[in-house]
Amino acid sequence: MASPDTTAQTTPAAADATTPRLFSAPSKELGSGYASSPDAIVQATGDAEGLHILAAKESDGFSFYEIARLNRKELSDVGPWTGYVCTTGSGNYAAAVYAPSAWSNEPGAYENGAFAAVIRLSDGKVTEVPDRVQLAYYTPGCGTGDEVAFTSSSATDRSAGSTTVISVEAATGSVSSRRTVNGYLTHVTPTQKGTFGVLGGNLVDLTGNGKKLSARKPAAVPGPMFALAASKNGTVDVGTVDGQSSVISRFDGKDFTELGRAPKGDVKLLPVADGDAVVGDVRGIDTSKAPGLTKHLVDDRVVGISRQGHLVTNSVFSEQMKGITTAIGSPSNEGVGSHRQGDRAQDRVEGHHTRGLRPRAAEAELLAADGPGRVRRGRPR
Repeated sequence: MASPDTTAQTTPAAADATTPRLFSAPSKELGSGYASSPDAIVQATGDAEGLHILAAKESDGFSFYEIARLNRKELSDVGPWTGYVCTTGSGNYAAAVYAPSAWSNEPGAYENGAFAAVIRLSDGKVTEVPDRVQLAYYTPGCGTGDEVAFTSSSATDRSAGSTTVISVEAATGSVSSRRTVNGYLTHVTPTQKGTFGVLGGNLVDLTGNGKKLSARKPAAVPGPMFALAASKNGTVDVGTVDGQSSVISRFDGKDFTELGRAPKGDVKLLPVADGDAVVGDVRGIDTSKAPGLTKHLVDDRVVGISRQGHLVTNSVFSEQMKGITTAIGSPSNEGVGSHRQGDRAQDRVEGHHTRGLRPRAAEAELLAADGPGRVRRGRPR
């Protein structure tokens, strides 16, 4: 249900010539075909005004604008907001969890007290999910379709409790099921071959009707996890940690196959259109036998990636939070993106691994408080 009394919403304005862009000369920096590109990206950043949902299209030169702002009027004085967002497989909807940042230190709040919403990206319509959910980096779960998985946990310091999976149809914003499994379930993600998650160190295939879930355990996860993403043909890719390495592996329905390693913390596994992408120091990762998984060599910090992989963002924050960010080492003149000109740029990087052939970085900041999702150009490196 939509509830304008509790959730502040904004109707997005189309990007125009006055909207600041990441790329001042997009035809040169993005390529001559940028205006017809379907590539797009959705990001989120929080401040005292709420969680800002920001969107950009390559056809507009990646001009970011605020498509929705999520908050609660009854909690207007609680300080900055935080949250997480993902885009559904069709690219038509985004799903978000959000809560006051202070709640991240309250177990009852971050396990089952956050708010949830689905946003229609064509017009910014926000539909609230009536359930209170987890505030965690692995939720919400967006897969290859338009089903979204939110989770709510009854875990305490003494018990793993149970986890309820709230499945939502993004097109309508309606809850299709609420099903519970014993234990602490994480990384719940819909795929082409069912819904997967991680329970007790195992990848589990979640099935069941009514109010209970069955968790079939096809394979043990090869280490502590930091990411799970749905890929082509119902396959699942995971990121795990082994000592000082980040490890990327693929589950093909029977077992895991390691695809390669990077220094710990130097890669991210992120969903994109028709699959997923591993981004960062990917020199030691082989995706040639993993259909649907692409790789992008990026030396900077990675925050997100556009659906076609043409833009990698490395910083997204509100103008209100700039002082805090600066204090921990992110100067205000550093900001968001590296552009990749599709497969051509990727192939050049993979084939040559030379500094001169890597895509250049476009420096900017997403300054939500300067106006709806404004982007300010920064100083070139």
